[in-house]
Amino acid sequence: MRFSTVFMAPVFAIVLVMPAFAQEADQQTRQQIEAVHQKWVDAVNKGDADAATALSTSSHIGVDAFGRTIGPNPELLQALHKRGITLSEPADGVQMLKGGQVAIAYGTFTSKYQDANVPSGEGNWVQVFERDGDGWKICATASSRSALAAKIK
Repeated sequence: MRFSTVFMAPVFAIVLVMPAFAQEADQQTRQQIEAVHQKWVDAVNKGDADAATALSTSSHIGVDAFGRTIGPNPELLQALHKRGITLSEPADGVQMLKGGQVAIAYGTFTSKYQDANVPSGEGNWVQVFERDGDGWKICATASSRSALAAKIK
């Protein structure tokens, strides 16, 4: 839990200052990044660890309700698939950073499971992409569920 607080504070600081340094992606780049993101969502829904791994850098960092991971996590994908996950994660925006070599995509998500013991969820997500030749790879993924925020408001 300490890592996610330590990790998320700088992420939120970057997001707050991002408008001063970031610019909205051009249509072609946005489509490329959204296509990689959608393939990643499809891989999660199918439990396809090979596809998810191919779309990510080897040092990919993930922070979500299940904890923190570094590198591909095929065990988590298989566990989610076994419980019948249906993840929906449309991209609300794509911002370019670092001279167009890095991008941040973000949006909201919903997750539902066929396994009645696993509660559905909704919240926000962000992914960091880095240019890889002519394409893009995911180097970081973070998400947060909205349930706590709803209870506090």
